[in-house]
Amino acid sequence: MATHTYHIDSAPPGNSQQDTRKARGKKAKSRPPPAIKQSIPTGTSILQWNVNSVFERKAELMEILASTQPHVVCLQESKLKPTDKLYIPGYNIVRKDRTHKGGGGVLTAIKTGMPYTSIDIDCKDALCIQIKMENNYVYITNLYVPPKSDYPTEEIRKHLITHHSMKHILLGDMNAYSPISGADRTNKYGKEIERIVNEVNLDALNRGVVTHLTAKGDKIPILTSH
Repeated sequence: MATHTYHIDSAPPGNSQQDTRKARGKKAKSRPPPAIKQSIPTGTSILQWNVNSVFERKAELMEILASTQPHVVCLQESKLKPTDKLYIPGYNIVRKDRTHKGGGGVLTAIKTGMPYTSIDIDCKDALCIQIKMENNYVYITNLYVPPKSDYPTEEIRKHLITHHSMKHILLGDMNAYSPISGADRTNKYGKEIERIVNEVNLDALNRGVVTHLTAKGDKIPILTSH
């Protein structure tokens, strides 16, 4: 089991495994479960993981949380139904479950005692919360974009523009490949991410750091930003 710590004010070291993870934000500027713990300069930390079913990997998740103690946890492909009850000790949970079919879903957990506000976002597999770090309010948007789906470019663009005055971190499993992050190719989702980056003035967090490891062992850099 491995976790990786990223500092938003520097190029992230190391590599990661197995799932696709991304983070983006507005300038103010077996199968061991992989996870990224991102440390914001104020000391607030965010752990992000495509968990591919919370219930199936809850024991592994608990182990990661015990060892990393993040303030905010962003999970994709939570695969929960609206009727499912989930409790994560020490955290308040905000979730968006799919109602029309199985799979997908996103979940954001906030450490108990940490003030937060849920922010509306018109996007199927996305959640947004507002937290306060020292004297700054920051929006954290947790996004999952399934393969072979229509990319929610306009929804995300509208969301970022609507809240343009706020510092913003956009992260998740976006299935996007782009040279912006050092990938050696661009897919159609990567082009959509590039469009958002250019139109909304975002910065890439990682500079070619591997954020996906295939079953064959091929390392693929995936777009992240802050």
